[in-house]
Amino acid sequence: MLVGLAVVAQVWDTHLDGLGVAAALGAAVAYAFYFLAGERGVAARPPMAVAFWAALFAAGFWGALSGWWRIDPATLATRISLDGALSGVELPLWAPLLWIVTLGGFAPFVLIFMSLRHVNATAAGILASSEVLFAFLVAWVWLGESLSPVQVAGASLVLVAIVVAQTARERTRADATPAVVSPEVPPEVP
Repeated sequence: MLVGLAVVAQVWDTHLDGLGVAAALGAAVAYAFYFLAGERGVAARPPMAVAFWAALFAAGFWGALSGWWRIDPATLATRISLDGALSGVELPLWAPLLWIVTLGGFAPFVLIFMSLRHVNATAAGILASSEVLFAFLVAWVWLGESLSPVQVAGASLVLVAIVVAQTARERTRADATPAVVSPEVPPEVP
């Protein structure tokens, strides 16, 4: 899967910054912690409660680092274009911002924590990797972006890796499940 993501990102055509690589590794550790802690949290509490506390912590953490207090509140009323296929649509900045916070932030938190009631953290993390494929689809349909044949091959590799990982997990789980053996029924005595 990582190879597919590297191909899509065309890492050979970029310059890697040490600080950026360190930040990416830190983000990967935080993302893994998010799934593992979420799996434990939803075992004891409702997913909505776990999502609330996780979102509150994340908002506090990023709120302290973002510098939001330097933004002029009047900026939120500025009308902006949605660009791409929706370039004719203009909205005040607060509307897409609310969309991103709600559907790009809190809704995924809740849905992931709800899924952790039904699948383990590893499976949820693997499925979450498919987010990249949906981002490509949106960029293609909405923004008119295109992928090179090499990037399409990388995206296909990611999709194949997700399917293989999920089916291998299901097969392993089925092999580990003991067969139900019915007890011997003694013969009836006439």
